[in-house]
Amino acid sequence: MNSIPVHRRGRKYFRPGPRYPSNRHHEHPRRRGGFWSWLVTSIIIVLPSLLFIHMENKRFETAQALNEILNGTIVDLSSSANVSAGDIVHISDHISSSVGDDSLQITIENALTMERRTEYCQWEEIRTERCETCSLTVRDSEGNSVQEHYDCNCVIQYDYYKSWRPYLINSFFFDQPAAHHNPTRNPLPSSKFISTNAKLGYKGKSKYEVLIDPNILTGKVKGTAFRPVKWIRNGTPPMPSFWNRWIPDRSRYEDIADLKHFVFHNGNEFVYVGDGYFFSPYETSKMGNRLKIFGRYLEGSLFDWQIGDLFPSCQAGDIRFRYFVQDPSSVSVLAQIDRVEGRKIVLIPIRSSNNQTLNMIHSGYLGPYAMIEAQDSESKGIANFFRFLSFVWSLVVVYRLIYITGMEFVLFKEKVVAVASLWTLFSSLLWIKVWGISTIKSMLVTVSSMLLLHFKQSLTSKSTRIKRKGSTNNKFKDATWTDYTEFKEQ
Repeated sequence: MNSIPVHRRGRKYFRPGPRYPSNRHHEHPRRRGGFWSWLVTSIIIVLPSLLFIHMENKRFETAQALNEILNGTIVDLSSSANVSAGDIVHISDHISSSVGDDSLQITIENALTMERRTEYCQWEEIRTERCETCSLTVRDSEGNSVQEHYDCNCVIQYDYYKSWRPYLINSFFFDQPAAHHNPTRNPLPSSKFISTNAKLGYKGKSKYEVLIDPNILTGKVKGTAFRPVKWIRNGTPPMPSFWNRWIPDRSRYEDIADLKHFVFHNGNEFVYVGDGYFFSPYETSKMGNRLKIFGRYLEGSLFDWQIGDLFPSCQAGDIRFRYFVQDPSSVSVLAQIDRVEGRKIVLIPIRSSNNQTLNMIHSGYLGPYAMIEAQDSESKGIANFFRFLSFVWSLVVVYRLIYITGMEFVLFKEKVVAVASLWTLFSSLLWIKVWGISTIKSMLVTVSSMLLLHFKQSLTSKSTRIKRKGSTNNKFKDATWTDYTEFKEQ
């Protein structure tokens, strides 16, 4: 199971003349505002704004749900004697659980969640294109001319790289698909497994035996990271090398005696090859080899031998995977009681009055209010990220509108004013709709309106100055700024 990436050089094409008839770097301003340009601009404006509205609503609903829990009653299971279904409870204790992959009959004790991360040996095609720059003088119906530049005399080069990737690549549309064929077999895709028998209080320190519903574990257990699982003799970690002594080993080691050396699944044989990897080689049939040879003959790559073919590497179609687990020894849970059966209590995710589901489980010992604060901080961080993206979106929208309308005379500071006004106006209106009217939001609306007014006045005054400057020449008496700049360039 080699991990060395392989590179092969593909075919090269030369295309004389223009790259595409309409591929010009500086198109005439009158051609920028066509139907497709405005359609793309409308999509850029509408779709991201809908996403920002959805994420802001989600942040508001999460804040409402957390505030409802904070103002309600939270029962401490470690000290309370009377609980009933529907109560919001908190408990911190040692946890007992196991999680397994039923398809391969592999079980890991004292783990809450487990991920199977599958990798595939695949070819990837990289297409590069280098072109010269040609120029052309174009005149419109009014006799105005502009110098346009476009790509021409292009050289197209295909390169292929083979390595382990976490996804399958379709090689059917490759330039040389027979020489770089990617089999599509996928018997064991990446999956996540959740413990179904996790329970707290198993050492008898608590009055109740608390069972955790698997729905609580659908999200990530906060405060603990996934770490790889490796099987070794007696499960004893090996002596680290000199260089690895300075790097902490986060791997979890299991006894290889508990692992079957050969694992079969749907006719595919997987072998444990060490370092946590299970490996299944790809085997082609005789008919498949004949078809591949025939395909390489048709595309002209049958006798294309390169240095990369001599390097040891995986074969396209090979599969390997590893397991990663979250296995904290103790957790804190803030959840809702589903039912009480004697000494057994079943916990489920909290369902708020606004239909928000909260999975609140944290590694270690953490109080209920600290857990609420951590959940709120995570929600706020996601919301701030999308708020920053909305600023980038405003920047893209402004520059896109300036481009398709042909307003080259807009200065950089005026673009900054336009971006700031669009972002503040959109954000303030969104926050007013979601969070309600406040003094700060009203001030933001006022500031954005003043910025928009300033931007409009700047454009108006600029247009007036251009018309006055053009009045000295009869040709540009009623000309636009674009026509004047085109004349100056000539």
